[in-house]
Amino acid sequence: QNSKKEFWTFSIAWNLQVLWVFLLQLPVTLVNSSAVQPATGIWDVLGISLWCLGFLLEAVADGQKFAFRGVASNKGKFIQSGLWRYSRHPNYFGEILMWLGLSMSFCSCLSGLSWQLLVWLSPAFNAFLLLFVSGVPMLEKAGEKKWGKDPEYQRYMKNTSCILPWFPAPDGPK
Repeated sequence: QNSKKEFWTFSIAWNLQVLWVFLLQLPVTLVNSSAVQPATGIWDVLGISLWCLGFLLEAVADGQKFAFRGVASNKGKFIQSGLWRYSRHPNYFGEILMWLGLSMSFCSCLSGLSWQLLVWLSPAFNAFLLLFVSGVPMLEKAGEKKWGKDPEYQRYMKNTSCILPWFPAPDGPK
């Protein structure tokens, strides 16, 4: 009985990973199998620009968090400086922008609306996972467990945008 439950638990997790990999690589597969290879156009430039912006945001956010964790006096604290002042998950925002940018630039290589729409499954699924399954929910649950009683953390969570970088939370009482 227990081995049956373990099998199905493993099977679900494994098959979700297969679906994730399939959907992430779907735009590349579609473009590489397309006979249409147009010259670089405005959508390509916009898509590549969006990808570059996303890459920059993700790299800077990850670098800031790495540097923050490297300071001994920050042990046990949560980051709320740099890009993290404007978003609780700026690295995920960058990741989402990267996939949106790729899909935007790939659309010009596909003829037919149905193929173009299929390309958008990749960033939609990736954003869904980050926002509702594995990324944000898991990190915010862990943060709530670790810092949930801290008034500064509560203020940060209440006043700082989850994904989209936005106006920073007002400074709390000192």
